[in-house]
Amino acid sequence: MSIYSGNAIPDGWSRRQAIVLVDPNDVDSLSGSDLLFSREISVITLPLDPKNRLAHNIIGSGLDRRGVMLMQNPFDPDRYVEMSQAPQKFAVEKYLVLSMLCGHLGAKKVTIEEVEKRTSSRTQRHKLTTKAPVASGKLETQQDEIDEVLRRLEVEHEFSGAQPDFAAAESLLQRTRLANDVELYSLIELCRASNNRVQRRRMVIDLSDETKRIFDLVGKIKIPQYLTEIEGGYNRIVREKAEYSLSVLVEF
Repeated sequence: MSIYSGNAIPDGWSRRQAIVLVDPNDVDSLSGSDLLFSREISVITLPLDPKNRLAHNIIGSGLDRRGVMLMQNPFDPDRYVEMSQAPQKFAVEKYLVLSMLCGHLGAKKVTIEEVEKRTSSRTQRHKLTTKAPVASGKLETQQDEIDEVLRRLEVEHEFSGAQPDFAAAESLLQRTRLANDVELYSLIELCRASNNRVQRRRMVIDLSDETKRIFDLVGKIKIPQYLTEIEGGYNRIVREKAEYSLSVLVEF
């Protein structure tokens, strides 16, 4: 059974890939819920103890509220965001990791050329050169949600250019748990060819790959009705499975 008090959040990251915060009076209503038998989701009773390292992070982010479902940051397992905001926030964070990686590798400019959003019902693209969305699937769009991602992204990152720091690049991927990302690691390998250095590379980066598994996991669990109402939009988020990717030009 995965119910913990506010001062005993499990240290093992795999036991808290998602966290549900409940009031102690809610515990009886969870009897028989799928939540109690999940090895990856922890139910935590409020109040949280700020002396606990993980609880301190959650309190500091203003997330210690009854009925909130939090998703673990795939790039830093001690940080959390509300599940409703996870697709957009983690997409932006992975792009920032890409930009930092390019800086370590001596790039001069990183430019986003296109943002793509995929859901179970449609694919929508936004070309940054034309500022015009291109949609497939249903006619109605969710341009506001793509714009929310765009507002958080720097369309261009410019650097002064430098010699590659491979140790820093590899350390970044290790620290953000992206060492097995083929696209990102291949960029390091391309830059190692000192006798014929890459000058530009167009890449398509999946910004949601790391969050797919936990969304699939949560989507299979029946959440008590009062939690879905408090969380707001939970069912839509799980049903849509919004995923983002970027077409990016890296210039050295």
